Amino acid sequence: MTVRHLTEVEALLGNEVLETVQVRNLADSSVSEVACSGFFGFVGLKPTTEFIPASVARDANGFLVTDSSFTAGNGLFAVGAVRSGYGGMLEHAVAEGLAAADGAIKVLNEIR
Repeated sequence: MTVRHLTEVEALLGNEVLETVQVRNLADSSVSEVACSGFFGFVGLKPTTEFIPASVARDANGFLVTDSSFTAGNGLFAVGAVRSGYGGMLEHAVAEGLAAADGAIKVLNEIR
């Protein structure tokens, strides 16, 4: 296994199964292909929230502040690595996503 820092995945390639991964080195912008039969992508813990309006509350690190039902504003649900207080594990994000989906269904049913 090789850990590649400062690397961005461009494409997962293969016919029936994964054969290579095309990666870009963020330090020098070079692109290469790496032969592999398995892939684990670590997306990091920096929230990608730039597209969310500035009026939505964030903590000191840029994570969205939510209430107990994972709402960060009127009709905006935030879960996983963008949410302040996120536990950092995939199973936490999945559980939060399920809870937020239930909350969204309740909100939509109230609108009807």
